[in-house]
Amino acid sequence: MTKIFGKVCLLIEGVNFAGLLNELSLKNIKIKKAERKTATTLQVVIKASDLKKVVAILNERCYTIKQQKNNTFFSGFQKFFLRAGVLTGVIVGILFNLLASFFIWDIKFYGDQNLQSQITKVLNENNLGCGSLKLGFSTSTAEQVLRENISSLSLVNISFRGLSLIVSYTTRTENESLEETQNVLAKSDGVVASVSVTSGTSLVEVGQYVKKGEVLIAGYETDENNEVISVNAKGQVYAYTWKSATIEFPVEKIEWVRTGNFVKTSYVTLFSNVVFSNESVIDFEKYESVQTTKYLISSSALPLKITFKTFYELEAVVITQNYSNYEAQLSAQAKLLAWEQIESEEQIITEKTEVNFVSNIYFVSHYIKIKEKIS
Repeated sequence: MTKIFGKVCLLIEGVNFAGLLNELSLKNIKIKKAERKTATTLQVVIKASDLKKVVAILNERCYTIKQQKNNTFFSGFQKFFLRAGVLTGVIVGILFNLLASFFIWDIKFYGDQNLQSQITKVLNENNLGCGSLKLGFSTSTAEQVLRENISSLSLVNISFRGLSLIVSYTTRTENESLEETQNVLAKSDGVVASVSVTSGTSLVEVGQYVKKGEVLIAGYETDENNEVISVNAKGQVYAYTWKSATIEFPVEKIEWVRTGNFVKTSYVTLFSNVVFSNESVIDFEKYESVQTTKYLISSSALPLKITFKTFYELEAVVITQNYSNYEAQLSAQAKLLAWEQIESEEQIITEKTEVNFVSNIYFVSHYIKIKEKIS
């Protein structure tokens, strides 16, 4: 936000500063102070009301603003009002804390995240959620309400921590009988290595390639009278399958790096409301920001915070990478990703690494041949 009163200090990068100062003078822009820092940088102090015109002139003449600092004319008054605002905020905060201590402002969950929305809904429907009075709130009643309305809950414990309601819970574990399926289906693609049938009829043989979902053992048999009868298919089928992982390595890639130009801003908040801010014009086409927040009074319970945010200008740089410098690392990474797909009980038959170069990109692939149960 451009300030009407006060001064602005600009660090400008470029050449022919004499011509620049002459043009600013012809445009009736008063220079409060001008100091050459290096052969290519000049620091000037101007009125904040002239900032927009100066920026336009600098852009037209291809100068770069390396740094911008604001120093308002009424900074003393601002500090006074800021301190008055802080004092007022402290008083308001104390009163707010006293009032807020009688209510529930937040709910923290410790348990299965999938049940959070359902628990919140049940509490709200029974006036036991955020905004409820802590006075007269019965934790045992809330626990009973949750158990009665959510059948998948096993243990529930509700307590208070400050202004937060703490809900700790576990889900119910039900012993479910494993139902035998009519047919045995393939869990993954592969080449059949062995077939063992307890009941049912095998539809595959060793050496046959099968796809995921294909019937391996059918749920029927032929009795001694050559009549087909239905049974629950049982058995084990092992197959040779491949697990693989591929890492891409482009020879050229674009990285965004900082140019050295940056702009700083800051603001003070109380209960997420901004009570004071010091903003600057961000005219970078591409930038990244770094933000730090701390309490103004660390020993106080009042959540009065100040946030500093720095915007760094970025530019695209094309980086050329040498594959040979990363070859061993890429192979090891691909191998690790492939091995993560292997279960401890699976039998490793063989493994290999292949490298392909397509469209200026190296593809490093690691393959592991295993013998696994697919039934």
